[in-house]
Amino acid sequence: MPQVASNPASAEIRRDRQPRARQQRGYALVKPQRLPPEPKTPRVVERSRLARALKTLCGARFSAKRADQLAGWLVDYAKTFSVDPFALGALAYYRTRCSFRARGGNKRVGMMRIQPSLHRGALRDGRYHYRVGSKKRASLSVARFPFTRRALRRPEVSVYFAAALLSIYGKQCRYLDGRYHGVKHRHALSHMAWGDQVRGTLDEERVLRDRRRLLSYYHDKRRPSGRYKGIALYSPLDGVPRKTTSDLHARRGRRRHRGIDFYSDVGEPVRAIADGYVFFAGVQRRRGGVRKLSPKSSRWVRRASMGAGGLFVRLQHAKNLVSRYFHLSRFVVATGERVKAGQLIGYVGGTGIRHSRPHLHFEMRRGWRTLDPLRYYTGSVLPPTATYFGRHVRRRRALRRWLRAKRRRARRRREHRRKRRALPVL
Repeated sequence: MPQVASNPASAEIRRDRQPRARQQRGYALVKPQRLPPEPKTPRVVERSRLARALKTLCGARFSAKRADQLAGWLVDYAKTFSVDPFALGALAYYRTRCSFRARGGNKRVGMMRIQPSLHRGALRDGRYHYRVGSKKRASLSVARFPFTRRALRRPEVSVYFAAALLSIYGKQCRYLDGRYHGVKHRHALSHMAWGDQVRGTLDEERVLRDRRRLLSYYHDKRRPSGRYKGIALYSPLDGVPRKTTSDLHARRGRRRHRGIDFYSDVGEPVRAIADGYVFFAGVQRRRGGVRKLSPKSSRWVRRASMGAGGLFVRLQHAKNLVSRYFHLSRFVVATGERVKAGQLIGYVGGTGIRHSRPHLHFEMRRGWRTLDPLRYYTGSVLPPTATYFGRHVRRRRALRRWLRAKRRRARRRREHRRKRRALPVL
């Protein structure tokens, strides 16, 4: 993530010379302010429950001992600087997947990827000096650890200074947005990514999504996100609302898209949307057909032998409802196994994908009839047109339709003229 020089104590630049930030678009939301408010942080955060939630979020390779250590630091330093421990935990996951061995690179250091050169000018005598107005200054004590590259490689020190910077940016946010004309955003996390001038909201959206996931693991409660003929439907991915990058019936060369694509990262857990059983779990072959696999053997299939769907799971539910999950990195259920709503069935991957980024391709069917998931997941799944990329695709489709209609009209006019010329002259 690129950053702008973020030294609050730097020399003043005239306000009228500050250019308005240009939005870094892509899959960022066009109007993030229209999203529902983020879930609230519990008044009392239990360290043991937070450790279990971090263990689930950060993956199987993240040990329970390290999860307990990280939970302790998050609770302590979040309380010290009056910030949200779940936002800090989500930031640690987003930056380095909670890695204790993260050293740094490209001038960034440690678990939280802090860039020391941006903040050294504001540190004097163990205090961080910053502006909260054109004529108002403030400072914050950060004397517990030295602010050096060597110290920031330690996970505890990285969490400590990340909590301090998040607190400072929270107080500076209104002043910086007015002075540097950044794009509209919802949280001080955007300044953690960009510095003084916020140029995009995608990083903030991803951290807030991981925060929602962490909170759901902390409370260990999942609520239905939609309904189908009286059946409660759960989201296939955690951290609702979720964005989609492609909708039903979008063009895929000579064929149409048969489902929706969720914007997701590799390794995210994929869950069953309702009670049912595993009708099929296997791989789509490159030369046609499918092959049934066991959960263990799904890890060792050669990518070159896979078809467009890659590893996938098909579930059969009540009311003749069928759900299918494609492009998995692996799955953990076997054919014929009973599953409960919200149960883990696999992980997001990129198997079978040739061009686009890794994502979850999700389908709903009633028998062999294709259903539109966006119709049943109202509010919890955002359509592709909610993002800049989706709007660009919609405009491009409209332009193609207009060009095709224009060519048809021109062809009809030419045929009409040809027929008139062919008429005999009386």
